[in-house]
Amino acid sequence: EIIENGPVRATLRWTKKTGDSTFVHYLSVAAGVPMAIAKLDVDWKESHVMAKLAFDFNLKANDAWYEIPYAAIPRAAFWKTDADRAKWEVSGQKWSDYTNGDGKAGVSLLNNSKYGFDTKDTVMRISLLRSPKDPDPQADMHRHIIDYAIYPHAGDWRAASTPRKGWEFNAPLIVRPVDSHKGTLPAAKSFFSVEPANVILASIKKAEDSDALILRLYEATGKDSSFTLTLPAAAKSVEETNLMEETQKKLPAKGSKITMKIGHYELKTLKVAF
Repeated sequence: EIIENGPVRATLRWTKKTGDSTFVHYLSVAAGVPMAIAKLDVDWKESHVMAKLAFDFNLKANDAWYEIPYAAIPRAAFWKTDADRAKWEVSGQKWSDYTNGDGKAGVSLLNNSKYGFDTKDTVMRISLLRSPKDPDPQADMHRHIIDYAIYPHAGDWRAASTPRKGWEFNAPLIVRPVDSHKGTLPAAKSFFSVEPANVILASIKKAEDSDALILRLYEATGKDSSFTLTLPAAAKSVEETNLMEETQKKLPAKGSKITMKIGHYELKTLKVAF
């Protein structure tokens, strides 16, 4: 049934039972949003059963792609060897993608809580739930809310900025209504930004040994690049560090912008003092 049908958003709801479990499925499209956003409300009561959500797309390619920490990996979609068949379940993070063999179009599946996938022939699947009995005899036996999105795109996942879409889906904007008030900031401001789109600022934290900030960036598409990081203010000092925040080299501090090279799937950690 259609439960919303307004100028901003439309939502379809349907209910499906399997065994003793109930799935209530919501699928929404919104103005200006290039994807369908879905929610599953599951009352799970099965034992020794695995639930997967399947999508049969009109796509055909040798490989599907899956996000791993700070990178992505391909896995065979058409299994030809025992090694392919042994990889039927693929670990992934915020997204998986299946792009047609001609590279003209594809579909990314975004999620924020499920990390098992598989693609076989034309069907992509997300692993939702399972119900083992050891060591916890009540494992998964309760209500679950599962969010995901279907993101169709032109070109491949790199051209569609799927890694950024995955981050946006996992860290949505937090909107707070406030009263009009005076202040020093402009009406619109980005505190940190990075270009081009294939370089992602993944985390910001306070340094362990000072009041400086630690910024961790990575290249997300497998392409050697250079990037420009824009800071909220001019930096007093900038250092490139390793993952332990130990200084590797000092970088020139030139106002509020930092420009440097980054290799394919490379991590960069910067220590910035203001």
